[in-house]
Amino acid sequence: MIVAVPEDLGDDIEDEIETYYDDLMENAEELLIEAGDAAEKDVAAITISLQSGDTIYASVDPKVLNCILSVVTTQELNDLVNSIVSSVENPDERPFCKQ
Repeated sequence: MIVAVPEDLGDDIEDEIETYYDDLMENAEELLIEAGDAAEKDVAAITISLQSGDTIYASVDPKVLNCILSVVTTQELNDLVNSIVSSVENPDERPFCKQ
């Protein structure tokens, strides 16, 4: 399931959404385990929005993603990914100190 929300919600609402999302994911996992329908595969992906308007998904080891999200917020991770995507799509060949 994919849910999209505007980027300018504000920190308080973003925090509430993240907390609610985490709760939903924990509850869903518990229900699947109880029903014996736990996922056979543990997968995760980062959504990447390109300048063309296309959206792609970068597969990431769930353990790595969970580790990252234990120390940074989802928004901070999105900002990092967007910075990398922007740099790849719009390379600046100048030395970093001159950018």
